[in-house]
Amino acid sequence: MGQTGGATDPEPPAADILLVDDNDDGRESLAFLLRGEGFRVREGRTGAEALRAAAGLPDLIILDVVLPDLNGFEVCRRIKANAATSTIPVLYLSGTRVRGEDKSHGLEMGAEGYLTKPVEPPELIATVKSLLRLHRTEQAYARQASHARLTADVVVALNQGDDLPATLGQCVGAVVRHVGVAFAGIWTPAAREGDWDLAAAAGVADALGEGGLVPVVARLSRDRRPYWTNRAIDDAGVGDSAWIMRTGVTAFAGFPLLVEERVVGVFAVYGRHALAEDTYAALGVVADAIALGIERKRADAVRRESEARKTAMFESAPDAIIATDEVGRVVEFNAAAERLLGHPRARVVGSQLTDLIPSTAPETAPRHGAAPAANGTAGATPRTEFPARRADGSEFPAELSVVSTPAGGRPAFTWFLRDLSERKRAEQAEGATRAQAERIEQLELEMKGLERLAGPPPAAATAQAFGAVSLRESHPDLFGETVGRYARLLDDALEQRQYKVTHNVSEELRRLSDRLGFARAGPRDVVDLYTAALKEKTAEVLPTKARAYAEEGRLLLVELMGHLVSYYRAASLGGGQSRPASSPAI
Repeated sequence: MGQTGGATDPEPPAADILLVDDNDDGRESLAFLLRGEGFRVREGRTGAEALRAAAGLPDLIILDVVLPDLNGFEVCRRIKANAATSTIPVLYLSGTRVRGEDKSHGLEMGAEGYLTKPVEPPELIATVKSLLRLHRTEQAYARQASHARLTADVVVALNQGDDLPATLGQCVGAVVRHVGVAFAGIWTPAAREGDWDLAAAAGVADALGEGGLVPVVARLSRDRRPYWTNRAIDDAGVGDSAWIMRTGVTAFAGFPLLVEERVVGVFAVYGRHALAEDTYAALGVVADAIALGIERKRADAVRRESEARKTAMFESAPDAIIATDEVGRVVEFNAAAERLLGHPRARVVGSQLTDLIPSTAPETAPRHGAAPAANGTAGATPRTEFPARRADGSEFPAELSVVSTPAGGRPAFTWFLRDLSERKRAEQAEGATRAQAERIEQLELEMKGLERLAGPPPAAATAQAFGAVSLRESHPDLFGETVGRYARLLDDALEQRQYKVTHNVSEELRRLSDRLGFARAGPRDVVDLYTAALKEKTAEVLPTKARAYAEEGRLLLVELMGHLVSYYRAASLGGGQSRPASSPAI
């Protein structure tokens, strides 16, 4: 079974020896001797067989010099010329008379040893073990160098770029490249609880399909412990046995990726050769680095998303927002501030805030904002109104508030500046409307008092004669005519205000009031007249002109009411008037 934590395999795999000799009896005897010492032995008769078997990367090759097809020297030369097999030690074993130059030539071909038959078994076994120790020492040094390169490549990958899948892909690629495993993969939790997504993979392609490794990944996540074995074919817990046999996998190592006891992923490798203990330890270091890298990349992604949201809010805010450091230098200046103050952002950043908000700012808004609270939390000044100044020197009513927050042990300030022009205009308009309403109400009361002074209507007179019926209903022609006159007066008044053109609007209003008074129009008739004329003028104009008509109309309404009251006051003192049956011309 596989081991957990840092434990080694209890029985490290025996050395794998390739024995090549065309003498069947001699080869079988040597194979029996080597197996008796606990070695695993593969046999071959020809040079071609030796080259094919060397691709399986045995730990040692014992090679006869005289073979039926290729001599042992040529076989050794080809083995050493191949980068994949060049580190395999080769021991010549020759049964012919050997000259000194033959040994020299054989060793020059790259062989690590040369023995001649007959050879004493102890000498052969001692030589084999010596070559294997040397080979394993060289392998350990080579692995250390590979592990160092692996760690460096993984660290570099984890510290570059923002694309997490691409980063993890570089990591598993480095594992396959430097460790020489058949497959390496990293899984991360899927959106649906209990499922896993293969975030990155490198190596044999068919390991990616069918989701065959997901149960292994789920078990590693559940157990929260590393798991490794060099007997994958005998371990049902490390994957599908048919896939393991098909790919020639012999070793497995899996690591849950933990950050503060939280599983952020799973890292697993499959190899066609046994994994040494130091390789397993190096993979554990890589797993820890990947776990921290995943956590950091995700935190960075959240931070970038948060900063993007803050930037969008900062830039789309309707109010001017200016950020300064502790000495009043501008560090941020949003688009609304550019529009409101008329200063381009490129020229403002780095300058002093006093250049933007001069001495007109009130004393209640200190030059560098509100001091942070004693406990290091944010502080704020109350909202204050003052006349601000634009880049062109024009002033506008503004509201200022300042918030200070501690940043790296130093205060940072954010200034919020709001243009109050629209609000002030609205307040003024509201005040004017309220005053006009009060004036109209006062005029209505005054007109009713005048009607009472005129005495009660005679019993024979109808309610129509004294204004109980609207002017629109009783004299529609007269109403339509006065609406037209009032509409023209709206144009005259608006033109007089905008273009300083003189029109005798007040005189025309007096004449209109006389006509309305002769017709016994009441206050509601005047309001009705104003409403009808305003509706006619604003039917097909822009909203700004419609508002201008409404403002002028209200002013004309108050003035017309005043003229009408004066008419009725004079009429009451002179004996009163009654509404005619038809509209008289004046």
